[in-house]
Amino acid sequence: MLKTKKKRWKDGYSHISRSEYASKIIKKYKPQTLLDVGAGNMDLKKFLPIEIGYTPADLYKRNENTIVFDLNKKQFTNKKFDFISAIGLIEYLNDPIWFLNKCYLHSKILLFTYNIYKNNFLLNFLKKKNRKKLGYFNHYNLDEILKLLNNSSYKKYIHLKKNNKFTEDWFICFK
Repeated sequence: MLKTKKKRWKDGYSHISRSEYASKIIKKYKPQTLLDVGAGNMDLKKFLPIEIGYTPADLYKRNENTIVFDLNKKQFTNKKFDFISAIGLIEYLNDPIWFLNKCYLHSKILLFTYNIYKNNFLLNFLKKKNRKKLGYFNHYNLDEILKLLNNSSYKKYIHLKKNNKFTEDWFICFK
């Protein structure tokens, strides 16, 4: 089992355009509370209305409200939320199904992204090498991600195909 590379995440992580796009999706569902798992520099918070109770979760305590845990050690919060976001996170997990099931227990809606591993034998050899350099722990193709979702507690979800702005696919899961 691979261990979380904590040093990599120490300085936080920013991806403003993804955070802005995620906020548009989140606002449609009007949650009162939101857990941002893998919050990094908490960019998502900048795009959310103040009425949404934002709670960051990360490997490092970025502010006084941050919940600190390591998903690869199967740590999670006991609190419940209306909405959980996990943007740019699943690729770095040893046990994504455990994570999906935890989210199901602790929220009504989950928004996550995944950088799909393409079904192309020739490209896969090079891509897998690059994915490993990026620190990815897993390499699911679209069928495998959908199977993962179907084997999780989630039975209802929307797959938002990637657009030209992002490399990953987006998924919204519902109880």
